[in-house]
Amino acid sequence: MEALHEISKFTKAELFLLDEVNKKMVRGANKVTITKADYSLPEQRKLTFAIKSWMTKGLMKRIRREEYMINPNFFTPPKNQHESFKNIWNALS
Repeated sequence: MEALHEISKFTKAELFLLDEVNKKMVRGANKVTITKADYSLPEQRKLTFAIKSWMTKGLMKRIRREEYMINPNFFTPPKNQHESFKNIWNALS
């Protein structure tokens, strides 16, 4: 329910990012690669704003350039892998 409450407060840019994450997320890994060069300039601005916002809210962490991990409590991974993803999430600074 927390995720639904959070989504209801999303801006248009954050909803755009949510859609892109949903399309590009590697299932079973809670990771997404977002290459900004694949988007138009207005879309790049939206992504930049939304990524910063999600990182501030604790929904996303940067792993390396253009690669992000989604909070396992926000996008729930398969049950048998939830604990391992939580451990990885907590290990990221």
